[in-house]
Amino acid sequence: MTVATTILLIFASPMLAVAGLAAMAVPLAIHLLWRRRRRPFEWGAMELLAQAIRRRRRQLQLEQLLLLAVRMALIAALGCAVAQPFLGGGAGGGPERIWIVLDDGVASRCESEAGGASEFERLQQEAASLIDGMDSGSVGVVLASRPPRVLAAMSSDRAGVRGRLMECQPSLAGSDLAGALGLVQANRDRSDGAAPVVVMSSLRRGSLDGLDGDSAAENRREQPTGDGGTIGSDGDRESVLFLEPSSGSIENVRIADIEVVRAPGGTAEAGVRVRLQREGSLAASASRLTVSGPALAVPVERLVDWEVGSAEREIEVPVTLPSLMDGGPRNLELVAAVDPDGQTADDRRHATLDVRPRILVAVSADGGGRAGWMERALAPSRESPIETVRVEPGLLDARALRDVDALTLSRPDRVGNESWEAIGQLLDRGGLVVIEPPAGLESHAWLDRLAALGPLESNWNLRREVVRLDDDPERDPESIDPASIDPRWLPAVAGEAAELTAPVSILRRLDFATPPPAEEILLATSADDGAGRGAPLLVAASDPTSGGVLALLTTAIDLEWTDLPIRPLMVPLVQELLRSGLAQAESARRLAIGEYPTLRAPAVAVETPSGSIIESSGSGSVLERPISEVGAHRALDEAGRPIALLAANIDPGAASTIPTASAVAAERLGSLGAIEFVPRGAVIERLAGRGVDSDLSRLALLSVIGLALLELLLARRFSRSAREARRDSGEAPAFLETYTSIRMGRRS
Repeated sequence: MTVATTILLIFASPMLAVAGLAAMAVPLAIHLLWRRRRRPFEWGAMELLAQAIRRRRRQLQLEQLLLLAVRMALIAALGCAVAQPFLGGGAGGGPERIWIVLDDGVASRCESEAGGASEFERLQQEAASLIDGMDSGSVGVVLASRPPRVLAAMSSDRAGVRGRLMECQPSLAGSDLAGALGLVQANRDRSDGAAPVVVMSSLRRGSLDGLDGDSAAENRREQPTGDGGTIGSDGDRESVLFLEPSSGSIENVRIADIEVVRAPGGTAEAGVRVRLQREGSLAASASRLTVSGPALAVPVERLVDWEVGSAEREIEVPVTLPSLMDGGPRNLELVAAVDPDGQTADDRRHATLDVRPRILVAVSADGGGRAGWMERALAPSRESPIETVRVEPGLLDARALRDVDALTLSRPDRVGNESWEAIGQLLDRGGLVVIEPPAGLESHAWLDRLAALGPLESNWNLRREVVRLDDDPERDPESIDPASIDPRWLPAVAGEAAELTAPVSILRRLDFATPPPAEEILLATSADDGAGRGAPLLVAASDPTSGGVLALLTTAIDLEWTDLPIRPLMVPLVQELLRSGLAQAESARRLAIGEYPTLRAPAVAVETPSGSIIESSGSGSVLERPISEVGAHRALDEAGRPIALLAANIDPGAASTIPTASAVAAERLGSLGAIEFVPRGAVIERLAGRGVDSDLSRLALLSVIGLALLELLLARRFSRSAREARRDSGEAPAFLETYTSIRMGRRS
């Protein structure tokens, strides 16, 4: 290797350095051409001038050479500064230490733009090529799927790190790029504090899904994120390198949700509601949907036609459930699937189906017609799948509520402390509790006990006094506002709202001191409270962990308070509230891949579909490791007995294959600090540029600035105007004085 080649290797852009050095000849050429541009002519008085020039020749030559050297050095320094000098790690020119963040989230499972290998395999190969391009130094790797984890700490064993990287498989969990970068920051030490970070990700919508908040389960266990997950935010660090986002469109149909539409228990016929979403060209096409599983006697297929531009469909598939005897499994697994496409990870979705022959509801009252109204609404016929049992309010305890699915409480004023604890336990295991005010009271002090119940994240602030509309001759009885019915909780009632609510009159009710959240109001009156809202008649709050639901009627099921018990609305209202309340428990039995779910007591462990056991620290605690398998999981008690079936699925949004524009990706990634996009295949070259030694770069730039200032000062000092100024100040050359004295002598 020649000396010139060695010198050029210390530049990130050698050609710029060559151009800068070659440009040094420009000032020299100008200097030489300037000297020869005029032909000298001798004249009489020139002898005196020549004598003066001979006396100052050395000074003039020194000034010219000094100014020429400064100008040539300025051009050379400018070329070298632009060429970025560095002290690299070998001929590859890369930095000595690199952190690689590999996006192994579920979005990377889709097929690549070029077809053949998946996007994860292409990202994996890109990362391996980066390691191969390092002639020396160390590398560390972090995987970005939830929860982010360090695959390999910073190590000089690049071959070993590469081998571990190539053994990785894409995860079914969503991506957490912010957490992964925070994990890099937490594992940095002083020696690699300035090591560049390269994120290998296709940056499709699924990979960016978690940047706007937690899109999966709310009970995710947080991972260490160092300084908050931002890298490159401080001035001494370089920005994070991201591969340019993938731009290719991929045809994908996914199952976003699956829900069983039926009242629990009894009937063999049911409907399975499946929500499908489509990505890609959105051309006219067809998909085959299959609903199967142990819960169905026969699998059911349905052909789904897609219109041009249609991106979402909701299909209800009728199914026949197996005939089960009392004492059989409470719930079974249900699976919905579509044909494989560009993203196979979201082509299946699992759910659990409650197939008990009957459900049990405890009706707590002190006897009389009020208990009868509620019992007739719950079980209007002998063939009803709902079984009711009466329980005295003072005898409510954990044993009395052990086997019930729901409780209606009409005398909460007669419930003791132990009974309230038993009601809380029913909510903790996913039960439904419906409370109505006692009809015979004028002041309701029992309302203070509601705040202690689990599902109430916000306190329901009700006044103790009863609003008596029947005692005020100037006020008419209130009616129910049909528009106030929440279709999410009461879909059957909302479908015939006007006909069902018109005959109902409200004579007495409780009032809220502060309005509850709008999403908790299921039914309200048509009377305006001054803020454009009616008075709430039915409110409900659910516990996201257990699925337990607490519902409160502000009017008593009593003819002195309302004629609701004798109106057609009564039966569908109670039935829909029961169905929706128990469905909340079903939704709470859904697990998200990559999350640490909190078990409901008395569960202490989970058995995965592959047979492995995930323990927790105790009853009702968070699991020790995240859910990683799709399918039915069994919740186990302390004796190892299965007590519930839990369905685990991927987060549908995290699997999205929709490409993201660079500007949109930059905006979404802005919270992570300074970022920079690099084309695929150009990471090594870009990292060579990022291997610039910052001290040499600063020195080159300072040299350019210093030489430019020096050239300006010398040019002004040596200019003709400066000489004239010196002459006017008494520094005129001696030959001018001689020349002046000769002229004056001739004149005299």
